[in-house]
Amino acid sequence: MIDFKTFAHLAQIDLGEPQPKPTSVEG
Repeated sequence: MIDFKTFAHLAQIDLGEPQPKPTSVEG
């Protein structure tokens, strides 16, 4: 499984914009 932090980091780069990380999903 891919760590959520890593996924969020990749997603942030894909979007190219600083998006607030959904802590609800991280839990």
